[in-house]
Amino acid sequence: ITPAPGSGPLPTGLSLSGSGVISGTPSAAATYNFTVRVTDQVGGTGDKPFSVTINPPLQITTSSLPSGVVGTAYSATVQAAGGITPYTWSAPGLPSWLTLNTATGVLSGTPTAPGIYYFSVQVTDSALPTPQSVTKPLSVNVASGLTIVTPSLASAAVGAAYSQTLSASGGAGSYSWTTTSGSLPPGLTLATNGQITGTPVAAGTYSFTVQVTDASTATATKLLSITVAAPLTITTSSPLPEGQVGRPYSLMLSATGGTPPYSNWQVVSGALPSGLTLSASSGIISGTPLAAGSYTFSVQVLDSTFLAATKVFTLTVGSPVAITTTSLPGGATGVSYSQVLTASGGTPPYIWAVASGSLPPGL
Repeated sequence: ITPAPGSGPLPTGLSLSGSGVISGTPSAAATYNFTVRVTDQVGGTGDKPFSVTINPPLQITTSSLPSGVVGTAYSATVQAAGGITPYTWSAPGLPSWLTLNTATGVLSGTPTAPGIYYFSVQVTDSALPTPQSVTKPLSVNVASGLTIVTPSLASAAVGAAYSQTLSASGGAGSYSWTTTSGSLPPGLTLATNGQITGTPVAAGTYSFTVQVTDASTATATKLLSITVAAPLTITTSSPLPEGQVGRPYSLMLSATGGTPPYSNWQVVSGALPSGLTLSASSGIISGTPLAAGSYTFSVQVLDSTFLAATKVFTLTVGSPVAITTTSLPGGATGVSYSQVLTASGGTPPYIWAVASGSLPPGL
């Protein structure tokens, strides 16, 4: 038995013996077409064409496996090439949460704990009489379950710029944010990167549910709320209670709205009456006025977000009370007597009393 004249080549690495045995170790994958001739003892011949496909060596072509997430169903398929199909898969060292389909190479399961899980998979082909087997080490990186870790959101105030960034942990890859129910305060928006920004335009408490989605489309949700305070306002009315030269004065200014606590009270225009000061921390105007007059000034206060409110005040300082009667006319025993004492300054009406000594008997 020999290759027929004009026959194509046998597979590289194989040879045909005179007794009809094709043997050897193929060294190049391809489909080979050739014709064999058999010759009998009297010189008779017969030809027949053959085709042999030499497959590449069996190999596992999967180089890495996708990551997983705790609590999220996982599925990945290991792939092989070469050899003779069908393949049979095995992996005796798989983590407890993972199983391998021996016919399809599908790895599946639900991770129960984060970590990197190392194992080896083996594929065996159907070559006869001796199947080929190859083994390859692989691993699955399991991340923590996707969770929104922002515990709460800071309060806001009408008219004050607001910015907060939502945070998540676990999951796979980048995050994308949206709201699924409720509504943000009017004037605020949530970007896909988790930033809540804007300037609130209406006071109130607003509740809403945010959702984060990771690269594997896993999601997590959380109910949050933002309280929007009314605009910062100085509530003390003007004019302020009147003061008096030489008499101690004390008054606490008050504010509402914004985001307490309030601080940095200061006069931003005009001036307090001489002798009075404004406490930056408490908003108390105190001291002893030194000069009478009507004083107009503007006061500003800041809240904890540095939102400012301003109000104009008027404070009148009166002269000290004084008795303007300089002397009294004389009187006579038994003769009716009447004289009105007069005073100025201070805050009328006046109340009179004998401070020392005594009036004449009968008056």
